[in-house]
Amino acid sequence: MSSVPREPHEILEIQEKHRAIIRSDRRTFIGSHSELKFAFGSFEVSNYSATGIAILVQTGSDRFARSETYTASHSVDGVQVGTYQLCMARKVHLLSGEGTQVAFELKSGSIPIDKIHTVIKLRRVLNSINKNLEETNRIPQEFRRIVLEGKRFLQSLEAQVQEMRVEREYGSLEEVKNFEDTLIPIVADFITHWSTPAHLQMEASLEGVPEDDLALCIGFYREQLKGMIYPSPFAHRSAAKPLGYAGDFEMMNIIYRNEHVGDSLFGKCLHAYWLNHSEPKAVRNRSRYLYDQLLHVIRNTSGPLKIASIACGPCREVQMILESAAEQRLDLSRCEFHLLDQDIKALKHAHEKLWEIAKSTESQIKLNFINKSTKQLIVRGWGENDFDLIYSAGLFDYFSDPVARIAARALFELLKPGGQLIIGNFSRTAPNQFGMRLALDWNLIHRSQDDLRALFGDLGGVLFIEQEPEGVNLFCVIKRPIEGLLPKTSGDDDRQHHGPE
Repeated sequence: MSSVPREPHEILEIQEKHRAIIRSDRRTFIGSHSELKFAFGSFEVSNYSATGIAILVQTGSDRFARSETYTASHSVDGVQVGTYQLCMARKVHLLSGEGTQVAFELKSGSIPIDKIHTVIKLRRVLNSINKNLEETNRIPQEFRRIVLEGKRFLQSLEAQVQEMRVEREYGSLEEVKNFEDTLIPIVADFITHWSTPAHLQMEASLEGVPEDDLALCIGFYREQLKGMIYPSPFAHRSAAKPLGYAGDFEMMNIIYRNEHVGDSLFGKCLHAYWLNHSEPKAVRNRSRYLYDQLLHVIRNTSGPLKIASIACGPCREVQMILESAAEQRLDLSRCEFHLLDQDIKALKHAHEKLWEIAKSTESQIKLNFINKSTKQLIVRGWGENDFDLIYSAGLFDYFSDPVARIAARALFELLKPGGQLIIGNFSRTAPNQFGMRLALDWNLIHRSQDDLRALFGDLGGVLFIEQEPEGVNLFCVIKRPIEGLLPKTSGDDDRQHHGPE
């Protein structure tokens, strides 16, 4: 007959090779200071248990003998927790040469473990509060004032907006939509009128603040206003960075969609507020700018076309080309697109969207999806140098000047004679740079037209600068000269592109 296995707690027999001596757990003080005070001096406590305590003696450990009984008061972080009658149990000379550990047993009673733990925990809480107060005092008072006033303003606005939503009765989803479509843009605009001067005042109040203290200021702002900022899906994704960086492909899709979304009515208002800034508008304009460039190249170039998008993201401009091909009478069968991104999720998304459109329109366009970083492209090359157009819209804003030069030269060398390279970069005049850094943790390297000329003017091509209607996103266009034709001087042909958003 097979035996039924017993649960661990039902086993009474403990098999041992030798009988263990049972002692109370020894504990040490980590992050706290404890000492025993005798009539002849005080010594640091090295460890303790319920029945004993040990001290560290630098010199003079001979004064402690087994035959003696000692009275000592015990303190932890300056708080007395007990007075004990002790007899010495043993001495251990430390191999490190830092002295001798002298251990004692209590003649009666026990060490107040719970009391010690309470003192240690409370001291940590109080130290944390003191640290927070010290750090807060390093934040400029004017900055704190503006942030806290902003918090009260937004909380009050949120309460009023939510009250309007609750007091209304709706008979259909269409009525709800009409109400929200009316309210959200007005509230978003109202927030803008508050935030624009407030951010300017905050930025001025931080002038001259040391770098370490700036981090405290940013942390204070985000902690105080997190409930007033991050209900917006746009702001939340930017701060959370689920793919490791703020401007990922789904963030671009959020900007392109420009919808009224959020977990609450006020969250939708905040979302609209962020998407109504010049920077998101410029991103939407950017897709139209790139679409126009593609349209121009396809219409004005005969024969096969080879085009590359670096850090392609969701490829909104290519989607637009596919969607409008019939209306624009474009022959896409001779177009070969190479879409490169280091984010495999971005490529999978682009693949799904583009192939869906291509199939529904029966397009013969050739699409190649390449999961590779720009660094790999620079170091290992592409193995091809016959591109008609290469463009990178949202990558160089993250590159330092040396990296930007190297990357631009590597891409320029991939062009065929007469081909052109387009490099997008946010302008120094972008109005919400401070807000993006402060609230969204979205840090870009902004550059002026002169900066772009200085970076890329020596590539050996015809260079001119364009911009979208907001004037926020600049485009450095560099055309590779055809052999035998001298390039014009950099900056001879600055142009401005004004397409619809």
